[in-house]
Amino acid sequence: MPRNAASSSPPRRVRAASTARSPWPVPWALPKGCAVAYTDKGAGTDYFDLAERRGVRVDGTNGGADDVLAFKPDSTATSGVAFKHAHSKDNPEADWGRHVKQAAEYGLRALTEALPQQAPFTFDNTRVIAVGISNGGGAVLRAAELDGDWLKGVVAGEPNVYVDAAGSRTLYDYTTEAALLMPCALPKLGLPAVPDVAQRCAAAVAAGLIAGADLPAQQAAAYDALHAHGWTDEALRAGSISVTFDLWRAVAVTYASAYGRYGAGEEPCIAGFGAINADGTPRAITATERAAWWSDASGIPPGAGVAFRVAKPTEPHDALNCLRALWTGSDAAATRVKEGIAATKASLPRKNLPIMVVHGLDDGLIPAAFSSAPYAAAAKAGGADLRYWQVRNAQHFDAFLGLPQYGAAYLPLLPYVYRALDRVWGAHRQRRGAAGRRRHRDDAARHGQGARSEPSRAAVERTDGARHPDVRRVRHAGPVVVSPPATPMPQSAATTCCPDRSVGTARNSRHAEARHEAAGMCHEGFAEPARMLNPWGAIPAVPPFVLPMDSAYVEAANADCVPYAPGWLHTGRLPEPRSGPRDAPILLLQINPSYDVATMREALSDVSVAEQRAALADEQAAHACLARGDAWWRRAFAQPIARFGQVRVAQAVCSVEYFPYPSQRFAHAHWRLPSQEYQFALVRKALARGALIVVTRGLSLWLGAVPELAAQRDRTVLLSRNPQRVSISPGNLPDGGFARVLAAIETAGTRVAAG
Repeated sequence: MPRNAASSSPPRRVRAASTARSPWPVPWALPKGCAVAYTDKGAGTDYFDLAERRGVRVDGTNGGADDVLAFKPDSTATSGVAFKHAHSKDNPEADWGRHVKQAAEYGLRALTEALPQQAPFTFDNTRVIAVGISNGGGAVLRAAELDGDWLKGVVAGEPNVYVDAAGSRTLYDYTTEAALLMPCALPKLGLPAVPDVAQRCAAAVAAGLIAGADLPAQQAAAYDALHAHGWTDEALRAGSISVTFDLWRAVAVTYASAYGRYGAGEEPCIAGFGAINADGTPRAITATERAAWWSDASGIPPGAGVAFRVAKPTEPHDALNCLRALWTGSDAAATRVKEGIAATKASLPRKNLPIMVVHGLDDGLIPAAFSSAPYAAAAKAGGADLRYWQVRNAQHFDAFLGLPQYGAAYLPLLPYVYRALDRVWGAHRQRRGAAGRRRHRDDAARHGQGARSEPSRAAVERTDGARHPDVRRVRHAGPVVVSPPATPMPQSAATTCCPDRSVGTARNSRHAEARHEAAGMCHEGFAEPARMLNPWGAIPAVPPFVLPMDSAYVEAANADCVPYAPGWLHTGRLPEPRSGPRDAPILLLQINPSYDVATMREALSDVSVAEQRAALADEQAAHACLARGDAWWRRAFAQPIARFGQVRVAQAVCSVEYFPYPSQRFAHAHWRLPSQEYQFALVRKALARGALIVVTRGLSLWLGAVPELAAQRDRTVLLSRNPQRVSISPGNLPDGGFARVLAAIETAGTRVAAG
């Protein structure tokens, strides 16, 4: 909880944690003054040693059965390990939505106790946003269907969700299918075969799942069967790591026990959970293993010294066939499990609740085709206020991107989840600002005063053919498909940063650039990230001069500002993200443009607007301010101009603003606009080609957005000594820096003359 929580209606967000506890929402939430409340959804890492009768206290330490433990099973079993997800007998997944609301209620109570001067904190005066990934994503979607206006927004990443709609499949169905068929099918994709591939294929034949006289025929049959049931090649490739880690079987045994409400020692198809020797025989849990449960366990064995035990360790396929029969069969055990699965089916969300769903199209654990895609289609058909983003070349586990093969082929999904959070956040701030402006106009009308004119709905929504990104306005738009590059790239030592604070794995410059560009394209549905697209050709020809992809953010930023105040973004002036040729040998990095206070209330002429819009669209145009000889630029480049002249300097310099929209004072460091990815990509492109980069202001912001700059500091990246007075001169640049600037301009002049 932040120390500086706002005194009036401070916003809150609630995140339903997935099985692995992770602080990933914190970097997004705390800087915005939000508190974060978690829920483990009744499926946490609270293990219990049935032999020693010891478990985990709520503070993470070990305790005996007489202590207050996080989980104490209702079981008389005397060996093995019990854990909450499998052995609570509650089928917790059926109540995941209720658990999310309980976490929000707990957060409100904690805030009321911690901040009594601002109490009470209630759903009526506190904004709650629910966000989760994987199982947590399914939980927040289940919360979206609960009655009441307690929830103000939902962001679900790669959600485990099942809905009564075409294409939807339950997790248990496709997990048990994958456990049996995927190990046999993977060689058809050119992937290495598992060591016991022949036995795996033979077991699938024996179970009647496939046919084939020899191994190649069986592999082809397994591959065709998976395809026929909706698996894509992309999902199969990414799912191969779940085969390697035996994750399919791990999920199946845990969820079968949970769905059937089985207690410890009653699990179907296996001989319980506990520690095992190398040959699969049971052994006792050690005190060291118990001590690490709270910190190291994922919530689903195997891991942290706990595995699932099978009756015949040398014949694991028997257990897999048994687990699959719980879905396909009709005996008492199958009926029991399927009744539990039916209780997890999601309903449609309530209307007028902004929902963002984000899913990687290469997800091999929870394929989008079985989960988020049918859910989004059903929800939008039912009138839900839902946006659905599908991200190509993103799979389920961002943590696995540390593996070289995965890191080279896949992109992280979490940056897109952060971006979706920004979108929901901006929509709510925009509504709040619009409500305040309506009150202002109503008050003015009552007092007979003229209210400040506002852009009409039609004007705000004009997008020049592109979809408007505002969650509130676009209710039935189709999925936005993002296409980062799929081609594996060679590794480099540079570490890049994903959009919105998520640090990714090592990449070369081209991969990093395309990844960041794709993050910006996500909002407008661009499908071609291989080349850097300039979004500024879509700037409107009349005020407000704001890109459609940025409009929700800019309106939210201005919602609480008095027009023409120092921090107000002047949308009657055109933005200046870039000026000068994008491939110039010198990049000047600045913070944001200002505007002339003396003329700030005057409208721009049509000629001026046309010229500025043309300069935004033309990435090869000379630097307009330098070419015209504007006073500020003439002073900043006085010495280079004296040597080479304005025209030549204007061809050699490209200035890039961190934040593109003009204000008298920069007060927008906490905002990250979709369009900013274009500026960041320009800088990465410049780094890749060895351009000289001069950072004049906002070094920390530029490093946060383009951390690759740090690796080139004092080589191709120069820092201005006096950020308060930009001057390209020997005294304001590092030793030798001014000479390098002159040499770069000389090179540009030679290139222009040759061209």
